[in-house]
Amino acid sequence: MKVNAKTTRYMMVINAIYFIATIVALLFALNQSRPPFYFTLFRELLFDTQLIYLVYVLKHLYEKKSYINTLIAFIIFNFTITFLSGVTATNTNGDWLLFLLSVFIMLMSIILIIQFFKLRNTELRLPYGLFGLAYLTYMLFYVTAGALIILAGQTVVQIIMFCLLFTPASLCYALIGITRYLKTQDELNRSISEFRIQ
Repeated sequence: MKVNAKTTRYMMVINAIYFIATIVALLFALNQSRPPFYFTLFRELLFDTQLIYLVYVLKHLYEKKSYINTLIAFIIFNFTITFLSGVTATNTNGDWLLFLLSVFIMLMSIILIIQFFKLRNTELRLPYGLFGLAYLTYMLFYVTAGALIILAGQTVVQIIMFCLLFTPASLCYALIGITRYLKTQDELNRSISEFRIQ
């Protein structure tokens, strides 16, 4: 996958579709029902496609291999959780596995946030870091939803569920940051080539 402005625009279209899919998932949750598994899988594939592009951007910028590998592992574990949540029956040992994987993903999110704020490219630190924070907020809600229902009631939880929209919004911000960076680099390369011609 090439890292350029055209591919980033395609990713923004995918992000818009992902945002709509997240709103639909939120509507399912507000009606206290689960979306169909194929819909959840489709939404996850949209999310993972954007994350894979973020990996390619990090490779394009020659960021540290440990950052790239952590993000790749994050994508794999995140997809695994989504897939297992659709095929695992409730009130079984699979629920404990999902819970443990969710806690592991939260720890990976914290590691990613730290790594994102240490990126060499200063223009992309904030967009990547905000994505990490938004996803961590989502996972905290996901893991603590049962306890929140018991402690705060269903109405409060339905209001808090709007934090689901933080993730697609932060991904959009990251893609806008990538677009700005690529535009700046293109202008810099053009000015260098014009200088060489003179």
